[in-house]
Amino acid sequence: MRNGAFRLLFVTADEFPPFRPDAEVLFGKELLDRGYHVDWIMRSAEPTMPTGCLDWRGGKVWVAATNPGTRRVDRLLKHLLSLRNDMKVFSLTKSGAYDFVQVKDKFLATIMAIVAARRQRIRCFFWLSFPFPEQSLALAKSPHSRYRFFFLLRGLVFKFLLYDVICRWTDHIFVQSEEMKRVMAEKGVPAEKMTPVPMGVDLEIFLAADTDSLPDEADTAPIVLYLGSLDRPRHLEFLLQVFAMVAETHPAVKLYFVGGSEEPGARAFLEAEAARLKVRDRTVFTGFLPRERALSYVRAAAVCVALTIDDPTYGVASSTKLIEYMALNKPVLANTHPDQKQVVEESGAGLCVPWDLQSFADGLTWLLSHPNEAQAMGEKGRDYVKRTRTYKTIADNLAAQYTRLMEEAV
Repeated sequence: MRNGAFRLLFVTADEFPPFRPDAEVLFGKELLDRGYHVDWIMRSAEPTMPTGCLDWRGGKVWVAATNPGTRRVDRLLKHLLSLRNDMKVFSLTKSGAYDFVQVKDKFLATIMAIVAARRQRIRCFFWLSFPFPEQSLALAKSPHSRYRFFFLLRGLVFKFLLYDVICRWTDHIFVQSEEMKRVMAEKGVPAEKMTPVPMGVDLEIFLAADTDSLPDEADTAPIVLYLGSLDRPRHLEFLLQVFAMVAETHPAVKLYFVGGSEEPGARAFLEAEAARLKVRDRTVFTGFLPRERALSYVRAAAVCVALTIDDPTYGVASSTKLIEYMALNKPVLANTHPDQKQVVEESGAGLCVPWDLQSFADGLTWLLSHPNEAQAMGEKGRDYVKRTRTYKTIADNLAAQYTRLMEEAV
């Protein structure tokens, strides 16, 4: 420990360079501003990028090569390369350079980190941003899955590793939301051993986005917008059905899906559903966009929609898109998912309604028909984000918890 901060080794499933804000902003910016020294172990995002030991943001990053192939042997090789890189946790902790190891979303790497940390008598923390065992077990039951036996096997292995090994032997667990903490506590993980760290925003990026140019379509029609993945498990056909109902009374409104999917056929399915509902000419699919361009569409929207299924996989999530909408002063329409319900009710940033066609149609109709009230909701949303969900605030809370955990070890 130095200057009131810590030296940590961060082993993460994020690829280099990281783009998810809970890695790139929280660990790659905010903790550094508080005097932390962070070294990283991760996999390269692209096969053409440099690998090995690199200098990055005042620390070192050990980058594993990747394999972009889609064959099973290619995927296996990619994981083996990453696993070999993760094994550096043994030699790096042996140097005595770190106060603790933080592992994020890597199960086998966490087992190695537990052993390495105990050998050096330092602490090992785990960060779970998504319920991976539950996701794999759900995919094993899905009729859309191609490799159901594989997902079943992976789900059972991950479930054992998480609940019987990692949650037992790591010193503390950081989880995505209060709901994830509650669900894991029901499965036997001590509540006092978990700290929720919700998703947030780097507010500087969103304040800068206020000056970005709007897309050409911005002045032609009111826009209802969804930002995010188009994967089939998100059931975005529901939003199309809602839109078709609302379009009958709001003939000028358009629906924008800003995002894409790596899942084969996901976008084509939604396009076919829009055609079936006779709203294809009023539905726009932008595909994947750079962050700045995507945010320009959010700025152009009249209403932004946050849809998150309340099931064992997505029900414990902390909604990033909801906070991003709010950071850009946008009124939101969300379903009654635990984290979304809490945020919308605490902030007054919009409406939160049950996952029901008529409830959603009524909510969307109200927001489109009351633009002044909707604008006031959007302003409340940004105020809430400034108070509670910027990564500066989240980093302050995380740093305070790290201090408490390290003091317990003394």
